[in-house]
Amino acid sequence: MKKVFITYLSLYIFSFAWGQDSTIVTEYNLNGDIPGAVYKYSFVHLTDVHIGESVDDFGTVGYNDTLLSSENGYPSTALMSTVRWINAHAAEKDIRFVIVSGDLTDSGEESEFLRFREIMDELDIPYVPLMGNHDTWPYTKGANNMEAPEPKGDSIINDIFAPQFEICRSFFTDWNDGSRLITTYNPEAKNFNFLQNFSFKYAETTFLLTDFNPRYPARFPPGPGIGPEAQLYDFSGGTYRWINEQLNALSAVKEKSIIMVSHHPPVREPFGFINAFSGDEYNRLGDLFLPHKEKMGLWLAGHIHRRKSYFLSAKNRDIPIMPIIETASNKEYDNGKFLIVHVYESPVYVGISQEVYLEGMTLFPNPAKEKTMVQLPVDISDAFFTIYDLSGKEQQRTYIAFLKGHYELPLEDLATGKYFLVVTSKEGNFRIGFEKM
Repeated sequence: MKKVFITYLSLYIFSFAWGQDSTIVTEYNLNGDIPGAVYKYSFVHLTDVHIGESVDDFGTVGYNDTLLSSENGYPSTALMSTVRWINAHAAEKDIRFVIVSGDLTDSGEESEFLRFREIMDELDIPYVPLMGNHDTWPYTKGANNMEAPEPKGDSIINDIFAPQFEICRSFFTDWNDGSRLITTYNPEAKNFNFLQNFSFKYAETTFLLTDFNPRYPARFPPGPGIGPEAQLYDFSGGTYRWINEQLNALSAVKEKSIIMVSHHPPVREPFGFINAFSGDEYNRLGDLFLPHKEKMGLWLAGHIHRRKSYFLSAKNRDIPIMPIIETASNKEYDNGKFLIVHVYESPVYVGISQEVYLEGMTLFPNPAKEKTMVQLPVDISDAFFTIYDLSGKEQQRTYIAFLKGHYELPLEDLATGKYFLVVTSKEGNFRIGFEKM
């Protein structure tokens, strides 16, 4: 079964390269296989830029430094080529924005962040920066060997990219800063962090951007900076619980319309824990997403510097939840490499309720005008009759203290359109679609 899904996924991924020295672009159609899905927009996933790589002390002396205009390097060159390509092809490819999923810098120096921002600010469209493990604990090497006393990369990102986050707030719908601006005590590392968990919506797609970066010094080999492994952060204010809260709050969304973005991928392969999650953490992620699998469209990540696609699965890999795409490192190609995601929206809404519904409820007439008759297959002692529109928004609720077989449901206050009627009772729960004329 797993091989079938991997093959199925690969049919929707294709690459284009314009010569050996050209920018390499990979493209992916999200939900293009869903019957009735309609193309809406495209965006770029870019990752592992590593500004400052191969330079022991970028910018002026120290990690809390300033930028020297003369410094560049091959990661900067690759990123500049990428920005030029996106600007030149944004209209043709209908690219609306760019997400950069971490390792913006190589060692978290402020000058490296400033250089990244300087290059990305040349984009004609908005971009969203997310922190990676290389961005988390600033340091320098060589003659000026210095390390920050704490993992302060998250606060540096909040400061340096504050203007960009304001642009994002005005550009995207339902922008939610999440825990990004909240000081959270981390009992695992015993320090305080600004965990970079936040979300936004574009069209009918919800993006959850997440922070699994450790906040303790690198262990293998020891320091400076932090190691490559991921942390779930299952504590109050932590990433795992934040994701759970967001998924539960998204009660009615279009099918496969939630996109996860993180630096670390949820990879499950031999020694995968070195670059991501332990086996137990992977299983917990599967359990977390399983009740919401109809909502989950895609997980984008980087970190391992490769292009690879597979599925996040649950219950011993028997239940596929969503495709995962690792995008290759931008800095490892002379003129950059990245992914364009073309988003298609499903016509189907899911998640109005997680309850199990029984069969046998009927409505007559259907379509209806001023009222309809609800016929149930069992007698119920009490119930809530709730009407939702197709987006999952509640339109009408009635409490019935006793019902024997049937009920006359008034519809005068409803606008013309299609709806769901949900009956919730101790004896069972029922759902049926109907149309108001």
